[in-house]
Amino acid sequence: MPTTFYVLEAAVDQCTAEFYVNDIPIVRLGPGIGRYYGGPVNSHLIDGVNELAIVINPGATPSLAVTGDAGERQRSATRESRAIGKLTRYPFGAVVGGPQGVDLIIADWKGPEEEAPVVFPRVAAGQADLGELYGPWEWQDAGKIMLDETTAGEIKPVLEKLRESLAAANPGPFLELGRTRMKESARAFGFSVAEKERLIRTNTRQESSHAGWGLQPLNEARFDLRLCAEDRMVEAVAKDWEAILRENPDAGGRSAYYTMMLSRIGGEWAIVR
Repeated sequence: MPTTFYVLEAAVDQCTAEFYVNDIPIVRLGPGIGRYYGGPVNSHLIDGVNELAIVINPGATPSLAVTGDAGERQRSATRESRAIGKLTRYPFGAVVGGPQGVDLIIADWKGPEEEAPVVFPRVAAGQADLGELYGPWEWQDAGKIMLDETTAGEIKPVLEKLRESLAAANPGPFLELGRTRMKESARAFGFSVAEKERLIRTNTRQESSHAGWGLQPLNEARFDLRLCAEDRMVEAVAKDWEAILRENPDAGGRSAYYTMMLSRIGGEWAIVR
C-alpha cells in the first residue's frame, strides 16, 4: 500500500456543486444527493501543478454543468450558501478529517452578503505545485477529442459490447478495455492488478447468479457524453448524472453503475479513469 493518500474533502450548504480535480469530475453534492464527501484521488493527480475546481449550481445535466442552461443563468443565492473543497494529504492509516491531514489546495465559495441575483454556474478554483508524484499518465499524451456525432457513434458500440459481455457474466472485455485504468490505479494506490482482476471476475460470477440480475439496455436518448481532462477524456454519463452502463435495479431499487472515462490510446478507445 502507498504511504500517502491524497483525499478530496468536499462540503456544500444550501447549494449544489460539482467538484473537479484537474478538470476530471469527481462528485456532485447538494440537496437530496448528499452534503459531504471524502475520497482518495491519487490517480487523478499529475506531476507538477494540480487544480481543484468547484462548479457552483451547475447546469441541469452533465454536459451543461459548466455552461449552464440557456435562459436560466440568473438565480438567487442566500448568504448561507457555501461550497468548499480541499485536497488533503494523509499518511496511510490516518482518519479523513483528522489532525494528520495537510491541506494542499483549497477552493472555497460563499454566497453574497446581500440577497441579490447571482449568475450561475460559478467556478471557484485553487492550484498548487505538488512536485513529482506518480509520473505521467497515458491520457496526458492522448489527442484532444472533438465530441461530435462521429465520436458519439464510435463510443456507443463500445458501451454495447461491454453491456452484452457483462450481462453474460463475462467481464473479460471490460477488464481488457480498462487495462490502462487498472494499471495506473495500481501504480497510484499500490494494489495488485492480478488480484483486482480476480476479485472482479469473482464478484461478477457471484452477482450474476442472483435472480433478476443483468444490465439495463442502452438508451441513447439518455446519453449525455461530456468532455473532461481538457478534452482528452469523454465521460460515459447519462442525463441523470449516473453512468450510462448500469445493472438492473435490485430488490431495494438500487442499481450498480460502471463509471468510466474514455480516451483514444494508440487510436483505440480505452477506459482511462
